[in-house]
Amino acid sequence: PVNPNANKRREAYVEAMDRLGHDPRVIMASGGGGWDFEQIGLENGLRLISERALPTNTVLCSNDRIAIGLIAAAYQKGLRVGHGKECALRIAGHDDHPWSRFTCPPLTTVAQDYESIATKSVEVLFDLINGVNNERHEYLFDGKLILRSSA
Repeated sequence: PVNPNANKRREAYVEAMDRLGHDPRVIMASGGGGWDFEQIGLENGLRLISERALPTNTVLCSNDRIAIGLIAAAYQKGLRVGHGKECALRIAGHDDHPWSRFTCPPLTTVAQDYESIATKSVEVLFDLINGVNNERHEYLFDGKLILRSSA
C-alpha cells in the first residue's frame, strides 16, 4: 500500500490473529496507487462482492475511508451492513474519520489517541531541542474501539 500505516496495521492484524489462533485473511486492494481510498474501497468491494470472493462476512479495513467505499459497494449490491441477523456484512475501519459516524450504518472503527500522541510528540520535540535525547524511538499508543452499527 501507498500508506505505510497500512503495512503496520496489516502486520499487527496478522500477528493478533496468529496469537489468538485464527487464520488471518488479508485482501490486498487492487487498482489503487493513490490516495482516493473511498474509490478504492468501492471498486474493490464491487468486484469482491460480485465474485463472491470475500473470505468471511466480517471485514476490517485498513482505514475508514476504504470502509466507507466498501459500505457503498455493499449498498449498490443490495447487501445490508451491520451486526444484526438480517445483515450480510460487518464492516469496520481505523482512524475514526469525521464522516464515519455519518455513514449508513455508522461505521465501527478504531480511534487513535491523538491527545497522547500529541503530548508525547511535544515531549520528544523539547527533549531534542534541549539536547536531552537524540536517539530514535518508536512509540506505540493504544487505540480505542468505537462500536457503531456497521459491526
